Amino acid sequence: MRGGEPVDVECDTVAVVDEAVAPDVLRNSVAVLPFTNLSPDLENAYFAAGIHEEILNQLAKIRDLSVIARTTMVRYSDSPLSIPEIGSELRVQTVMEGSVRYAGDRVRITAQLVDTQSGAHLWSEAYEKDLQDIFGVQLSIAIRIANTLQSELSAEERARIARRGTRNAQAHGYYIRALAGLRNLASTAPIHRDLDKAISLDGEFADALAFKAQMYGFEAGFGHILIGESFNAADQRRYIDLAEEYALRALDLDGEQARAYSALRAVALHNRDWEAVNVATDRAYALSPNDYTVLADAAWNAANLGDTETAIRLHERAIELNPADAGTVWNFSELLYWTQQWAAARDHAILVTEMIPDSPLGFAQLARVSAHLEDPDAVRRYAALTELRNPTATDSAYLAIAYAGIVDLDEAKRIFQLAGAGDESRIPDLSVQFSLHLAVADYETALDYLERAIDENFPFVFCVGVHFRPDHPVTLPLQEMPRYQEIVARLAQPLDSSR
Repeated sequence: MRGGEPVDVECDTVAVVDEAVAPDVLRNSVAVLPFTNLSPDLENAYFAAGIHEEILNQLAKIRDLSVIARTTMVRYSDSPLSIPEIGSELRVQTVMEGSVRYAGDRVRITAQLVDTQSGAHLWSEAYEKDLQDIFGVQLSIAIRIANTLQSELSAEERARIARRGTRNAQAHGYYIRALAGLRNLASTAPIHRDLDKAISLDGEFADALAFKAQMYGFEAGFGHILIGESFNAADQRRYIDLAEEYALRALDLDGEQARAYSALRAVALHNRDWEAVNVATDRAYALSPNDYTVLADAAWNAANLGDTETAIRLHERAIELNPADAGTVWNFSELLYWTQQWAAARDHAILVTEMIPDSPLGFAQLARVSAHLEDPDAVRRYAALTELRNPTATDSAYLAIAYAGIVDLDEAKRIFQLAGAGDESRIPDLSVQFSLHLAVADYETALDYLERAIDENFPFVFCVGVHFRPDHPVTLPLQEMPRYQEIVARLAQPLDSSR
């Protein structure tokens, strides 16, 4: 197994932050602003974004730091706010800013760390390296930040950051380009293309293999968003197989690839191998405890195991590290909904509507939660606001369920008709079909779709939810039916891999 060669880096003594920080400031915290691109060739603009992403990835491996996520930090590109103002908004002690100039095989990176309370520069450094030597820069920056914040950097964490992913400069360049693709994720195809090029140049590039595995895991779980409404069970199975293949290849080369374990978590969820889910989740968290996606996965895992208190704590931590991302906030509202924390779910759904007011996402969630809060006026108000925002089939299912929750069957049926329920050419997602038919009290058809969803294991994230929460109030009309109980019982068994 090749874990990557370590890079030796010497770090000068640096100034440290004042220990007297405001009580609401995150402990040992840093926000890394997007790097300014100074590359003469405009085609190399991606490199600054990729380096920014990679430095954040490395810092996320240090448990004793609080590192604000990329999806929040990109909102501060070209921001007119001062460093102290940004620090106040994000509740961090320090902000790092810098620039990248990439030309030929030479990279120049400048970085400076600023105290957000005083505005003082704690340290600044310029690094000029060949592309193949860029790994040492990441380690140097991570160590200097850890020293400045007086945070603990274990020998294992230092070794993990110091691993050299590849000696092939061109392969690393494609990997950096793939990382930059996360900044504006309109399509996963360009990311896969760049990772394929990196892997073709270095077939033992574990970082690239693990990244590719993680992308396939995302696509398997959220294909209707990332791939399109035509995403079906066969597509899901193909992406799961690819996620497993690339994750195992990555871990065979380097057993400390957090992205690979995140992919294996998706594989285990798909296969209903609940013990393997726990192992993969715990391992990813141990390797990358500041990655908000890893924290969110760990939160859902805790919720699935019945530990709601830990689930909430972990997801609150994910939001601390990614406060400006509506998707993270919505995911927390969803977790709170399924753990029956109705008021908290409502509060976070309201935040989503404030962050993305033109999207139906938060409003549909508010309608659904308001039904459980026994507020019919709120259900109708938020449902109307959802319909003004071009709702998806999933949003429509939320509205139908919300109307059913306030016993307004006429409105549930209207949404049912508008959504095209029953037409699988319009709604191939079996979980959406189940919800729509459940909402209009067509229980036998709803159970038909539930049975198909479980037999076809599509979408598998829905099957996971039913397994862990079969007695959630939303399915109350079905729970005393023997057929429902029989169908749900199948979910306790591992998926037959020969299917």
